[in-house]
Amino acid sequence: MQTDKVLKNATLTIYNSLGLQVKQISNINGQIITVQRDNLPGGLYYFQLTEDNQTFATDKLVITDN
Repeated sequence: MQTDKVLKNATLTIYNSLGLQVKQISNINGQIITVQRDNLPGGLYYFQLTEDNQTFATDKLVITDN
């Protein structure tokens, strides 16, 4: 994932379709965010990107099983 904004100490939080937090990545710096799938099953997720306790991006994320 890539942003137009240069991030400094940002946090990416991923939620499942029920609104439960399933993953969080902290201390993000720069413009590129690498998200490891780990044990997340295929499905629809939502993410929130925050910096300095302010949300500046929210969107959907679809994980597919190939």
